[in-house]
Amino acid sequence: MKFEDTQTVAITGVDVFFDSIRLNAGWNIIGSISTPVQVTTIESDPPGMVLSEFFTYRDSSYSSVDTLYPWNGYWVKSDMVGKLVIGENTVASSANRIIIRSDGELPPPPPIDAEQAIPHRFVLYQNYPNPFNPTTKMSFVISSPAGSLADNLPARHLSGGSFVTLKIYDLLGREVATLVNKVLHSGIHFAEWDAGKYPSGVYYYRLSAGSFTDVKKMVLIR
Repeated sequence: MKFEDTQTVAITGVDVFFDSIRLNAGWNIIGSISTPVQVTTIESDPPGMVLSEFFTYRDSSYSSVDTLYPWNGYWVKSDMVGKLVIGENTVASSANRIIIRSDGELPPPPPIDAEQAIPHRFVLYQNYPNPFNPTTKMSFVISSPAGSLADNLPARHLSGGSFVTLKIYDLLGREVATLVNKVLHSGIHFAEWDAGKYPSGVYYYRLSAGSFTDVKKMVLIR
């Protein structure tokens, strides 16, 4: 949640000691109930859903946890659509217990505050979700123009902006879509690609801003 200035928001309600939380396939942000819950006591519907570790974000980094606490949010990745069944002082049966299997993947990168200092480097992040069907999102960081980039820009664009292109290519290197083709100010930006009319397969997306270029791979599945 983002607020324009500091304020107090009152949230009223009652304690919750049992809940079922819907998960989508891929990464999800979830809450918990009003008492601490050990992840080994969580069941799933359908039984035996395969999940990543549960992650929290503190001190500018992700870390896995073995207990979910009230008033906190957690990232978890699921292999399918289903529900987590969480209760106070429950012991999960072996048949219904979730399966936690780490593949070394971390949750998506956190958002960058637009009020932070102007970034000093360009970054192209991995698209999310990946694989995807049929839409996916890409995020990237634009730095201040410098060197040859500044020489090629009109004067009105020389303060904290760059001419940016973000294009999609198929496996044979043919351009299939242009998502960005304009001057962008320094900061983090987002683009979305709807590949509903394209065949499944491997695609590449390329970010160019002056002398900076980066390419990443993504997979469209049906």
